[in-house]
Amino acid sequence: MKAETTMLRTQVNKERDSAHSLETLLHSNREKEFHTQLAQQEKTTEIQLLRDRLSLSESKGYVENFLLYKPLLEKSWIIMSQHVISIRDHCLSQKKRLCRLFS
Repeated sequence: MKAETTMLRTQVNKERDSAHSLETLLHSNREKEFHTQLAQQEKTTEIQLLRDRLSLSESKGYVENFLLYKPLLEKSWIIMSQHVISIRDHCLSQKKRLCRLFS
């Protein structure tokens, strides 16, 4: 009887140790998972910040290019307008000349 009691106590102690080991392992795994999720959130946030910075940088580049080329575009527009006016005036004078010839 004593041997059986001792054997049962030993078995209970082993099962208690096993349960404690499993609880420790479970806690460790949950902690690792938490840190992994936290690191993933940090990386996701960092990626979003880099995307935002890139977008802002590209926007600044577009504005700088526009400001750089705006005077050239305005000058080209003025020159084209002057050419159009010159061609229009030439056409009107040719029209008048032809009207005089045929009238």
